[in-house]
Amino acid sequence: MGYDMAGAIIAFESGELKMEQVLELFQYLIDEGMVECLQGRYGRMAELLINEGVCHKRGEQSPSSISISDSPVMLWGRVKKVSDVHGG
Repeated sequence: MGYDMAGAIIAFESGELKMEQVLELFQYLIDEGMVECLQGRYGRMAELLINEGVCHKRGEQSPSSISISDSPVMLWGRVKKVSDVHGG
């Protein structure tokens, strides 16, 4: 069976995902072209994650030097701030 996108989105909305799971969800949404089909905050968060270098654009290779352990608390704070400012 494939990735449970609906379950991951529900867990994300409920605040139940760890940082690694959030990154996995958003990379999946980007790769599948689904991020554009969801609420605008998903697109804004995906853009932030790409700009921070922890996710990559659809069709591009992930940079091998990126580590999700690089300041995940600070990154998560910026993601949450973007989400809060843009309606949640």
